[in-house]
Amino acid sequence: MNETLLLILLILFGYFLGAIPFSVLVGRSAKGVNILKVGSRNPGAANVFRNVGWLAGVGVALADAAKGAVPVALALALGLPAGQSVWPGLAAVIGHDFPVYMRFRGGKGGATTCGYLGCFVFPELLVALVVWAILWLAVRRHRFVGSILALSLTPILIWWFRWTWPIRLPSTDVIVAVSMVLMLLLWLRILPGLRERRRLG
Repeated sequence: MNETLLLILLILFGYFLGAIPFSVLVGRSAKGVNILKVGSRNPGAANVFRNVGWLAGVGVALADAAKGAVPVALALALGLPAGQSVWPGLAAVIGHDFPVYMRFRGGKGGATTCGYLGCFVFPELLVALVVWAILWLAVRRHRFVGSILALSLTPILIWWFRWTWPIRLPSTDVIVAVSMVLMLLLWLRILPGLRERRRLG
């Protein structure tokens, strides 16, 4: 198959996989809860965790992470270079954030972004998750913001690891660029909610 056609098909696959609303499906099947009408009304793992249960929340988080990882892993397995395999992963995050099945009103994309990052820069992601865990324990009032700040360190960590580790993936510049786009998208998705929380005090 032509490489360009394969990439287009994988991007479409990534988007439609990312658009699957696992939080909504799990909420309804587990306890008959419409996750879009409870708590923060955000179709994400954190809202499922709080309103359906920890087991359901963990399951949704893993499923959402898989949405970001599977398209990338498939692209790499089919022989696409890393510089091209980033795009199906980006499409999955966009699908999660703007799902066609839900009138383009999706979640924030944190777990799906982690799934994507894990395929390319697992050591850097692991460091970011350790920072997140520390902030989670230390800053209880603003845990959500702490988790986003920790994840936002990933592009910086990629550059740092690039110069300190002898073996790096090819097309690191593309991976860094896409990672920065994902971080920007994540902040754009959460800022309205942060403003609303601040307004309500």
